Amino acid sequence: MARTKKRTQPGAAASDQVKEGKQMITLAIVTAAVLLTAFLAGAIAATIVLLRAGIVREESDKTLMGRPRTRASAVTRRIVDLRTQPIR
Repeated sequence: MARTKKRTQPGAAASDQVKEGKQMITLAIVTAAVLLTAFLAGAIAATIVLLRAGIVREESDKTLMGRPRTRASAVTRRIVDLRTQPIR
Protein backbone atom coordinates (compact mmCIF):
# COMPACT_ATOMS: atom_id res chain seq x y z
CA MET A 1 0.00 0.00 0.00
CA ALA A 2 1.54 3.26 -1.06
CA ARG A 3 1.54 6.30 1.12
CA THR A 4 0.24 9.46 -0.37
CA LYS A 5 1.00 12.93 0.83
CA LYS A 6 -1.88 15.03 1.87
CA ARG A 7 -2.05 17.94 -0.50
CA THR A 8 -2.75 21.31 0.95
CA GLN A 9 -3.16 24.67 -0.53
CA PRO A 10 -0.16 26.96 -0.53
CA GLY A 11 -0.27 29.15 2.55
CA ALA A 12 -2.32 26.69 4.60
CA ALA A 13 0.63 26.04 6.92
CA ALA A 14 1.02 29.76 7.51
CA SER A 15 -2.68 30.03 8.28
CA ASP A 16 -2.37 27.25 10.87
CA GLN A 17 0.57 29.03 12.49
CA VAL A 18 -1.42 32.27 12.71
CA LYS A 19 -4.32 30.43 14.38
CA GLU A 20 -1.94 28.77 16.82
CA GLY A 21 -0.31 32.11 17.58
CA LYS A 22 -3.67 33.72 18.32
CA GLN A 23 -4.60 30.83 20.60
CA MET A 24 -1.35 31.22 22.53
CA ILE A 25 -1.91 34.97 22.96
CA THR A 26 -5.46 34.35 24.18
CA LEU A 27 -4.22 31.71 26.61
CA ALA A 28 -1.54 34.07 27.94
CA ILE A 29 -4.07 36.88 28.46
CA VAL A 30 -6.57 34.61 30.22
CA THR A 31 -3.84 33.15 32.44
CA ALA A 32 -2.59 36.63 33.37
CA ALA A 33 -6.13 37.76 34.18
CA VAL A 34 -6.76 34.73 36.40
CA LEU A 35 -3.46 35.18 38.24
CA LEU A 36 -4.09 38.90 38.76
CA THR A 37 -7.57 38.21 40.08
CA ALA A 38 -6.25 35.56 42.47
CA PHE A 39 -3.50 37.90 43.71
CA LEU A 40 -5.93 40.77 44.31
CA ALA A 41 -8.40 38.48 46.08
CA GLY A 42 -5.61 37.23 48.34
CA ALA A 43 -4.45 40.76 49.10
CA ILE A 44 -7.98 41.87 49.99
CA ALA A 45 -8.51 38.81 52.19
CA ALA A 46 -5.21 39.42 54.00
CA THR A 47 -6.13 43.06 54.60
CA ILE A 48 -9.50 42.09 56.05
CA VAL A 49 -7.90 39.50 58.34
CA LEU A 50 -5.32 42.00 59.62
CA LEU A 51 -7.95 44.67 60.23
CA ARG A 52 -10.14 42.19 62.06
CA ALA A 53 -7.21 41.07 64.22
CA GLY A 54 -6.44 44.68 65.12
CA ILE A 55 -10.02 45.41 66.08
CA VAL A 56 -10.29 42.24 68.19
CA ARG A 57 -7.08 43.10 70.02
CA GLU A 58 -8.30 46.58 70.86
CA GLU A 59 -11.65 45.24 72.00
CA SER A 60 -9.98 42.73 74.29
CA ASP A 61 -7.69 45.45 75.72
CA LYS A 62 -10.71 47.74 76.11
CA THR A 63 -8.70 50.58 74.55
CA LEU A 64 -11.17 51.66 71.90
CA MET A 65 -12.26 54.75 73.85
CA GLY A 66 -8.76 56.15 74.31
CA ARG A 67 -6.04 57.22 71.94
CA PRO A 68 -4.50 54.47 69.82
CA ARG A 69 -1.35 53.10 71.43
CA THR A 70 0.44 52.03 68.28
CA ARG A 71 0.66 53.17 64.70
CA ALA A 72 -1.02 49.93 63.61
CA SER A 73 -3.97 50.74 65.87
CA ALA A 74 -4.20 54.23 64.43
CA VAL A 75 -4.13 52.89 60.87
CA THR A 76 -6.79 50.30 61.68
CA ARG A 77 -9.06 52.96 63.14
CA ARG A 78 -8.54 55.26 60.20
CA ILE A 79 -9.28 52.54 57.63
CA VAL A 80 -12.48 51.40 59.32
CA ASP A 81 -13.37 55.05 60.03
CA LEU A 82 -13.64 54.51 63.77
CA ARG A 83 -13.59 57.84 65.54
CA THR A 84 -14.01 57.83 69.27
CA GLN A 85 -14.75 60.68 71.61
CA PRO A 86 -13.17 60.79 75.03
CA ILE A 87 -15.54 60.18 77.92
CA ARG A 88 -16.24 63.42 79.81
